[in-house]
Amino acid sequence: MPLLRIQHIDEDTQQGLWIIEERAEELARLYPVLCEEYADACRRFKNDGKRTERMSVRALLVDMNNGTLPVISYNDEGKPMLSDGRYISISHTKGFVAVIISEQHPVGVDVEYYSDRVGKVAKRFVREDEWTEDIDALLVIWSAKETVYKLFSEDNLWFDEMRTAPFHVQTEGFVEVENLKKGITVRVFYEINEDYVLTYSIL
Repeated sequence: MPLLRIQHIDEDTQQGLWIIEERAEELARLYPVLCEEYADACRRFKNDGKRTERMSVRALLVDMNNGTLPVISYNDEGKPMLSDGRYISISHTKGFVAVIISEQHPVGVDVEYYSDRVGKVAKRFVREDEWTEDIDALLVIWSAKETVYKLFSEDNLWFDEMRTAPFHVQTEGFVEVENLKKGITVRVFYEINEDYVLTYSIL
């Protein structure tokens, strides 16, 4: 099964992680509830990879939602919303999809495949007053800022409008990230391994 895990972070919030293995049409066969979604994805996307990413997100949502697919819409900032009022954040990268849903609180999630590519573009997203020690730290900072960007989507934050506090990378932990526009600091939890880095935050 491509489902890696669904975990309950607290009584109101669950987070799911999916490994992209099946193509879009295979997911439509495995999840009959997604037949209409597959038809819509075929209309919207000529690229099979885009269709597969969309279908993987929907399949993960079905698994997180007791076999049914919640209705997703998007606000003016492109932030996804569920019709039943729950908060949601979605991320996908090469090989992985991540979703976080909360009954009560705004949420953000990001997943990035492990690569040293961030070292080549570090100046674009790391401030001079931020501390980094290696590629792992850069990956966590990149992903954490993507999560905070989604968490405060209405602020349309630039990378230099977010600042991470000093931290030492472990396989799991958290980093504090400040939204400099609002002067609000949030904890972003992370997990990093040889395949991916995953970050999420709950406001």
